[in-house]
Amino acid sequence: MPRSQPLMITDRLILKPATPDHWPAAWAIHHDPDVMQYIFPVTDFDAHRMRIRRGIYRSRRHGLGYWTIFPKATPLEQVGSVLLIPLEEKFRGVEVGYDFKKTAWGKGYATEAAMAVVAYGFEILRLPTIVGVTHPDNVASQSVLQKVGLVRKEDRVSYGDTGPYLEAHIGSWRPPLPIRYGRSAR
Repeated sequence: MPRSQPLMITDRLILKPATPDHWPAAWAIHHDPDVMQYIFPVTDFDAHRMRIRRGIYRSRRHGLGYWTIFPKATPLEQVGSVLLIPLEEKFRGVEVGYDFKKTAWGKGYATEAAMAVVAYGFEILRLPTIVGVTHPDNVASQSVLQKVGLVRKEDRVSYGDTGPYLEAHIGSWRPPLPIRYGRSAR
């Protein structure tokens, strides 16, 4: 039976399952070359929309997917997204990833949001392994992944680049932050 994605609440953030209502703000974030510098260039927004839609709907069958992030202090301000999706590479696993608009950088939101979805992946979905991949120059993202408990392994080819590969396993991962789960909200 498919699982629905839960609404997640952390100390400072609300993570809502992504819906089409969230997409215009997400496209605006993805249109910023600084945000996408280490992810991938978005030159064809129609193709980008289709890729995200496919990823959302394919992942939801398993309780995975994309969450849209709103600060509790400004709950109408969409600041980014976080994902828990199958890694689209020969290395099997579920990947944690995130992106944020520049005004949200440096506030610890990436660590807090990634911690929430990693905890959900291990504690609720009982995933055996969660992985993270980054561009070799994206030191900030590598730091976030390590803060949420992923351990760096050998570099691997992911999304066409050789770069850091990090992973955590259900038996050895311990959450440093409390996470509350709610019913899915649209």
